[in-house]
Amino acid sequence: MSVSTSPGAAWLGGFVATPVIFLGTDVLALALGFAAAIFMSAMLGDLIKTRKQACVAALIGALAGGYCSPLAAVAVAAEWPTFAGSHDALRLPLSLLLGATLPFILPALVRARAKTAEASE
Repeated sequence: MSVSTSPGAAWLGGFVATPVIFLGTDVLALALGFAAAIFMSAMLGDLIKTRKQACVAALIGALAGGYCSPLAAVAVAAEWPTFAGSHDALRLPLSLLLGATLPFILPALVRARAKTAEASE
C-alpha cells in the first residue's frame, strides 16, 4: 500500500513559505539552499535514516541558504578585498554551499558537544 505524501508536502511548503512571507528572505537563495540540501540528503543517504531527519535537513538547508547567505556574502567581501562590491554575485553560490553543508555540520556539532558534556560529568 502506498503512502500519500501530499499532506506532508503541503505542511513543508507552508512551513518554508511562512518565513518568506513574513520575514522577507530572498526566495531564490531559499530555493537553492533547499535544493542543495535535498541533493546532499540523497547523496549521503547513510547519514539520514528517517523522513524526519530528511525534512529537518531540507529545512536547515533552505533557511541557511535564504537567511545566512547574505550575511556570509558580506563577510566574504569584507575578508577578501577581491570580492568587495560583489555581494549579489556571492549570495547565490554561498546559498548553495550553506544549503549543502549546514544540514550535516550542525548535527555533527551537536553530537560532539553532547559527547564532551558526557565526558565532563
